[in-house]
Amino acid sequence: MEALRRVKVAAAAICDTHTLVAGEDGVVWGFGDRAALGLGEANATPGQLVVQPTPIPNLRVRTLP
Repeated sequence: MEALRRVKVAAAAICDTHTLVAGEDGVVWGFGDRAALGLGEANATPGQLVVQPTPIPNLRVRTLP
């Protein structure tokens, strides 16, 4: 989880196939099943894993003050 070391986590969602973490800055990070994360890869098949947390392109959250 070195990639999340400096991220101030505002929220997390944990599923049986993947995990999403939202930082206070709105960036959403994901790891787990590559196909479930929707990273925009046409050749992603279920079962391929993203082991290190990866920013999800074009996905942001807004945190409340």
